[in-house]
Amino acid sequence: MDPDAAIPTPPGDDPPPSPAAAASNWRTVVAVDIAMGVVVMVIGLVLALWWQPLVGSGVSSLGLVYVVLAVRRASRWRAWRQRNGLGRGASIWGHDHRK
Repeated sequence: MDPDAAIPTPPGDDPPPSPAAAASNWRTVVAVDIAMGVVVMVIGLVLALWWQPLVGSGVSSLGLVYVVLAVRRASRWRAWRQRNGLGRGASIWGHDHRK
């Protein structure tokens, strides 16, 4: 598939907020995002306990902000998918990875 091609949208509906929101594995994408944020939070905690508390708390705070933003993104993607009639595994590209 051409990466520069337009993202297909259901007829008459709003476009997806991201190409990943329209994919059938969108939950996996969000889970990986959240996991990355959690890893950064843990690294910050380790840094705060064994090295520099100020630096560690800053890194941990960045991880927390990332997790919050990922959860908000998941909420927006879920709402968009419900508005456009896409089920859990359905994709606007016409394939279903649940099979």
